[in-house]
Amino acid sequence: MAQHSSGTKHKRFVGFDGLSDEDISKLMVRECEEHETDRMEKNAWYCANEIRNRVDGTPVFN
Repeated sequence: MAQHSSGTKHKRFVGFDGLSDEDISKLMVRECEEHETDRMEKNAWYCANEIRNRVDGTPVFN
C-alpha cells in the first residue's frame, strides 16, 4: 500500500477489490470508470478521516 512520508495510506481501496475476475470481465468501460471514481472518493474520505483522527485533540498553537 502506498504511503506518504507521514505514513498516511492514500490507497486504502485498490483496483476492483471485492469483485471476481468474472465480474470484472463483464464490466463495460463506463462501469469501470464509475468504479474507479467511487474508489478514488472512498480513498479520499479514508485519508481525510485519518488526518482528522491525527489532528483531533492535538494542541493548537497561536
